[in-house]
Amino acid sequence: MKGHELIEAVEVAAHKVCSALGLKNVTVEWSPFVPTAAINKNGRIILKDVAADATVHKTMLERYVGFVVHELLHRKYTNFSVSDKRPYVDRLHNAIEDIWIERQGIKSGLTGNITALLTVLIDGLVAEAGALDWADPAQYPFALAVHGRRYAKRVPLAKGLGPIFDEASIKIDSCLNSDDTLKVALWVFNQLQSLPQEQPQEQPKEQPKEQPKKQPDGDKGQPGDEAGDEAGDEAGDEAGEGQDDGEADGSSDADADGDDADGDDADDGDDGDGDDDGAGEGEGEGEGEGEGEGEGEGEGDGAGDGDGDGEGQPGDGEAVGDAKRPAADGPAHEVEPSCPDAGEAGGGGQYCRERTAPRWDQPLEPGYKSFDTRSVAGGKLRYEVKTLFDNSARSDWAVNRKAGSLNVRALPSIATGSDRVFKRRDEIDGVDSAVVILLDASNSMYEYEFNQVAKTNECLMQHAVPTVVAIHQAVKAAGGEVMVAAFGRTVCKVSEWGAPTAKVAKALEYVPDDGITNDARAIRFCGDLLLKRSEQRRILFVLTDGDGDKELARANVDTLERLGITVIGVGIGLDVSNVYPNNIRVNNANALASASFKQIKLAL
Repeated sequence: MKGHELIEAVEVAAHKVCSALGLKNVTVEWSPFVPTAAINKNGRIILKDVAADATVHKTMLERYVGFVVHELLHRKYTNFSVSDKRPYVDRLHNAIEDIWIERQGIKSGLTGNITALLTVLIDGLVAEAGALDWADPAQYPFALAVHGRRYAKRVPLAKGLGPIFDEASIKIDSCLNSDDTLKVALWVFNQLQSLPQEQPQEQPKEQPKEQPKKQPDGDKGQPGDEAGDEAGDEAGDEAGEGQDDGEADGSSDADADGDDADGDDADDGDDGDGDDDGAGEGEGEGEGEGEGEGEGEGEGDGAGDGDGDGEGQPGDGEAVGDAKRPAADGPAHEVEPSCPDAGEAGGGGQYCRERTAPRWDQPLEPGYKSFDTRSVAGGKLRYEVKTLFDNSARSDWAVNRKAGSLNVRALPSIATGSDRVFKRRDEIDGVDSAVVILLDASNSMYEYEFNQVAKTNECLMQHAVPTVVAIHQAVKAAGGEVMVAAFGRTVCKVSEWGAPTAKVAKALEYVPDDGITNDARAIRFCGDLLLKRSEQRRILFVLTDGDGDKELARANVDTLERLGITVIGVGIGLDVSNVYPNNIRVNNANALASASFKQIKLAL
């Protein structure tokens, strides 16, 4: 399965699970900036993005559906305003809240296979954690999160933790809300405070320096002794510092936008005009503590680089070392499930279909611009587009056959003894095409400038609108299925598939200017529309002045090209070749009549 199919399946599953849980519908956002799934109190789920052309497997789909189920259980049961200001206690609360909501979901039988989905989720998290120092207090919240899930594989526990975690597990069964789970977290923390405090490792005592023997001639000792002592001192210092090098920087390294309650609360952000809305680059609840012991183990990346020597791990549930007292503001391992890696994240920054086209199925409101929408599709343009998009199906008669339909024109040949007086229809299927025309309706397309030749004020949209009508008319004449959309800050539908050109021209009078040029999301959205089409040839026309996010737009264009969708950029008064490898430039509507599409290469 491809990444775009996984995204489609996960979004469908999210809405179905919402219905099963009796919740209001949610929006699903895909972001390259988050390592974990997250949800906020307004029902906005954020998942790690997957490239549309990535190859993914069933296990990854199961894990993503598990993420959705877990986050929706938070939405149903979690009070996001309940938290503790002390980082370690809050992470313990996260662990206990996760255990509680999953138990509630399983107890209620909210989905048929909920236990299996949640088992895959937590077991995957344990497997990805790798070899950890389970005696390290930073791992206790994570160990508790696993231990309390009775369906999860066991992990080693430091000596003394078992009775505390077992009692906590019993207390969780009696919880009714997030306030109760916080009380359990405080109880666990107080129990941990009764453990022996971790003693700092004793530093090697400095040996007294031997006094040099006095030389008869008054020398201060042999040459090199002083340098040797300095080298020894430096080596000792380095050895002493090795124990401080073990602390990883992972815990501040990533999360979704916002961590209000139990770590799953994504900041709602604003509906801003860029990729900064929502789960921006604030990333969030780190990827775990990578603490090491001894020299050379300093910079753990996530949860996996724990003890550095790589010598395996104790068996499930086996005690490892003595439990030690944690600090309230000490580090703690991530307890939330992290999203799997599906190769490169999807191009185009954060992406949400609902937020990209919030009014997709609503009719356009009357516009206030008056443009000449008459088509300028002359004979040359129609021929160029026909050649480009022509449905190459062919139907013909094969004559001189011994069987088939009688060919009356061949009857005179009977007198010469010929028996080939029949014919048969030969049909060759052509390549059918689906085309989306995407019109840039951002503010820059409506900016007027004085045309020195025409001696009038003109804007780019005056030339773009009749260009859309002309391309629509030409594609329809070539037998292609075509629809029209417009984009600025969001995407709106101008006309349905199969609409007549006259109706499209009328609808274009209603397209309002719509803020910034959010081309990257618009390209991805329309690419999704084409990926659902069954036609063999799929083409996306983008008419734009190119004033958008060039890097992200190019990433999405490249992804669609790899999936077999041809993206053609039509630069209105501008060269757009830096974003669209397939491109033409049209300076005005009249110039479109002579534009050549011969250099365009279509994907088959």
